[in-house]
Amino acid sequence: MNSIAFTRRLASALFAGCSILLAGACVTPLHAQAPTAAPAPDPLREAFDALPDAERRAIQDALVWTGDYKGSIDGVLGRGGVAALSAFAKRAKTTPEGLLADARRKQLVSEAQKLKAATRFVPLQDARSGATIALPVAVFTRKTDTPNGARWTNAAGSASVETFRDAELELPALYERLRAPAPGRKVTYSILRPEFLVVTGEDQRGPFYIRAARGEVSGKPLIRGYSLLYARTLQASFDVFSIAISNGFQPFAIAAAPGQASAPAGAGAAAPGPRRVIEATALALTPTRALTALSRDCPDMRVADMPGKIVRRDEATGLALIETQGLRAVFARPSARPPGEGDVFVLFSAQAGPRASVSLAPGRTMAPVAANGPWRVSAAVQDGVGGAVVFDRSGSWMGLLAQPTQEPRRIAGVIPQAAWRMTSAEAAVAFLAASGVKLEAGMITTVEKSAGEVAAANAGALVAVSCQR
Repeated sequence: MNSIAFTRRLASALFAGCSILLAGACVTPLHAQAPTAAPAPDPLREAFDALPDAERRAIQDALVWTGDYKGSIDGVLGRGGVAALSAFAKRAKTTPEGLLADARRKQLVSEAQKLKAATRFVPLQDARSGATIALPVAVFTRKTDTPNGARWTNAAGSASVETFRDAELELPALYERLRAPAPGRKVTYSILRPEFLVVTGEDQRGPFYIRAARGEVSGKPLIRGYSLLYARTLQASFDVFSIAISNGFQPFAIAAAPGQASAPAGAGAAAPGPRRVIEATALALTPTRALTALSRDCPDMRVADMPGKIVRRDEATGLALIETQGLRAVFARPSARPPGEGDVFVLFSAQAGPRASVSLAPGRTMAPVAANGPWRVSAAVQDGVGGAVVFDRSGSWMGLLAQPTQEPRRIAGVIPQAAWRMTSAEAAVAFLAASGVKLEAGMITTVEKSAGEVAAANAGALVAVSCQR
């Protein structure tokens, strides 16, 4: 294990997230969006997308093993993938586009295969938990069965992986149990979504990573997951193993689409066409209008599950007024409070469709760096950052997060904690007033509310804004 030099470290994130499923709004089309200019060509992405799906995934997997990539193996070139290609290309003394040429690409994959072969990284089916997990079996040489899974350890006993299943707990209960304070144990990052959770941190032995997912077996709900723990002295290599194991974890079998056979592993596919992605969160103000933050064009916009149209946008802040019909829940009597440093709640829409998933992340406001600069909010927000609504602990509205100028980086598919720029509620109210939308102010209180109370009072007015990319 010591013969393999891994030079990158898995970035840690600080802060917890919780997820609340609520029924979203359903809207009907009113106007078509005006045509927009075609985006500038991107030679690197065009070259990457022209490759078969199996080769795109092989490149991502290889960059994990070279220590350059910390994202999901999904065949889609995002910001993290571009940075990884650039880093490897610099060491290889070529360009990122040149790295995708046939000979260079084979060199990259070959280098990664040697690293994987040295550790005998292979997928294993765990009969007791029912999950499939990929492990470096040359490192984890000892296996013992547990009541609900299996446990693999290295020869020194300084690293372990343990699979598990649970038919009794629900994800929120498991999430709270894993985040519970304990002597000598510190949680550094945690996120709960409707279908999975991740909790990372450190204890007396070293860093740990826990991932669990919810599914159904024979029509009954079941949780399957694994935990990874290793000594601090192993961090250089195990930070890479952590990403590789996370990408190789398959808690439940992937079903084929109706009428199609399951694709064999490594089968090629056509280059991906346009895909729908969540770009922002919209806040319903009236049955026909919603507020969001979009700093760039949104081709084929959909609000909830139907088309929408931007009727007015402020270029400086990115605030955008969307016109639509049929919004069922609206932002009622918001009490706006000027920004100030302190703990906050951030609500954002994490899933498109008529029944949207709304998530809540705790955060903290950060004062402007320069005079008259923007306030920022440090929080582990996922998709739908632009337009995410910020509340203080009393439930008063403090502002909306601006849309990031670039695609947020991801680690194993999850956006880590970051500092997001915020537009104040005062500026948003002024923008709405100039747009002909007047909000009736509510009463400001200093009584603190729980995350559940803030979510219950406001999440029903949030819907996702998705675009074709």
